Amino acid sequence: MTHSDIIYLDEEVEVLEHLLYMVCGLPFPEITTHGLLELLLFAAEKYDMPGPMSIMKMYLLTPSTLGDTLRLYSIARRYDWQKEAKVLSTRTLSLNIHDPVHRPSLRTLSTEALLDLFALHRSRREA
Repeated sequence: MTHSDIIYLDEEVEVLEHLLYMVCGLPFPEITTHGLLELLLFAAEKYDMPGPMSIMKMYLLTPSTLGDTLRLYSIARRYDWQKEAKVLSTRTLSLNIHDPVHRPSLRTLSTEALLDLFALHRSRREA
């Protein structure tokens, strides 16, 4: 292998490890943080990897250590995954989204996604 055969990538080892395991169909380490999930999605999109994208799309709805439903909803909306976003928005109904503790997660939402979430909570409260 010569120096010209080396490919440099911007992603951290953990991100590349997860993606390569997914591409090869091997069991991959658990995705333990929202930050890692977002990095994986960004890299999979960057390298046009639909397989890992679909795996992580399903991962959004599985019970895991990623407990922040608002943040997961934000990710689903960012990638326009409507079915997953709908399920996740419904899961937020048990939350008081006006509690300051949720402010960091709400900041990750687009304006449209935030307004949709407020409308859902209001309509359910009034129903």
